[in-house]
Amino acid sequence: MSASEVNPSSMGLVGTVAFAAAVTQSFSLLVAIYEVAPSLGTGGMLLPLCVATVAGVLVSGQISPSIFDVILLRKNLPGRPALINQRRGMLPVCAVMTPSKEIPKIQDEAWKHPESIDPDTYLDCHLPKIPVLLSTESGRSILVAAAPVDQLLEHCGEMSSNESADALCDMLPWLDVSPMTCSPDASVLQIYGRMEYNSEQICFVTFRGELLGAVTAEDLLYRHPVVPIPISPPSHDSGDWRITNRTDERHLPTSIDNTL
Repeated sequence: MSASEVNPSSMGLVGTVAFAAAVTQSFSLLVAIYEVAPSLGTGGMLLPLCVATVAGVLVSGQISPSIFDVILLRKNLPGRPALINQRRGMLPVCAVMTPSKEIPKIQDEAWKHPESIDPDTYLDCHLPKIPVLLSTESGRSILVAAAPVDQLLEHCGEMSSNESADALCDMLPWLDVSPMTCSPDASVLQIYGRMEYNSEQICFVTFRGELLGAVTAEDLLYRHPVVPIPISPPSHDSGDWRITNRTDERHLPTSIDNTL
């Protein structure tokens, strides 16, 4: 921007953009400026406007929540602001998860005989993905993948019925081979943030690979916890919160069914 273009109106425009960015804390304003500024004949001010937008968002984020977060809090609506300002966010995720025994699964026998998979079993499931488990010689069920329910209902009749390897290969094109997982002592706020950042609909709770349960965003926000809500926050922000009155922190459960 040349010196001749610096005038009160241009400075006022930069200030207005910075104010709007600070109030909304929305980086989408940056995209709007990038697209609209050249068409308004202010292409030479593109860099100052973009800098003002980024500075407004970053500075205001250190001072107070955005206006949208404030509205959520005042109306007592769920979301990240509510989890931050309420003690629910400090709960371990295992306190609000759906236990493994209540989740329909695809296990070894279904791989060998995929025609035995009953689609009606998954119609009433509130989870968007079904865990695919592999049993070990010690009797543990290890999570190896996740099958989207809609894809499972569509393709379950097309899988081979000869050998487990053939059935598994038939599932690979639509199988999620790296589902999101977490430990049972991770905090509700921590997992909600990870799911929000990665646009995940479900997170499987595992301990040493064994499936303990699963949580959705609705579970994290609404599900009634099975343990009391903590009265004080953890000493650090790592998300490690132990249920000391239910399990010893040195001996986490290998089966959540025995502790919930």
